[in-house]
Amino acid sequence: MRPFPKMRKQRKYQLTELRARHLEILRQKQIGASHKDIAKNLGVTPTMVHYTVHSELGIEKTTEMTSLALTDTVDVAHEIQEASVEAIGFLRDIISGEDDRASISLRAKTSVDILDRAGHGRSVTVNGNLGQGFCTPEVVARIKKRAREIGIATGNIAMAQAVEETL
Repeated sequence: MRPFPKMRKQRKYQLTELRARHLEILRQKQIGASHKDIAKNLGVTPTMVHYTVHSELGIEKTTEMTSLALTDTVDVAHEIQEASVEAIGFLRDIISGEDDRASISLRAKTSVDILDRAGHGRSVTVNGNLGQGFCTPEVVARIKKRAREIGIATGNIAMAQAVEETL
């Protein structure tokens, strides 16, 4: 009998510097691409993608990219909050008529947009044929008979019996 083969130690590669290709691998990983997709997009092997993503430099750069993205998101949210105060004042001027440049139609459209965003959208009229009407018992009996005939002729029903229901 032969002894079990000795387990080989897996090689670990560490990057010493990040080049443009490595940065692109990390960028694509950051936006959610899989190792296989990144390899296919960049014409590299999935192994290279794996080593880049899991290297010390790769992890460090990914952390940096994440914190920068979060900082940018916070900055944008803060800018939007500051601009919204000014926008509300401008909209109030338009609606009240204090802004002479705003026509009545612009004021009306702005008012409707604000109400719509606040959950108070305009009423919508729905037109259609509802097919309601009063049917005599004779008409109802003819409709049922015709439905049974069609059902039997098409093979959808083999035998039918009308059941009267009262509401």
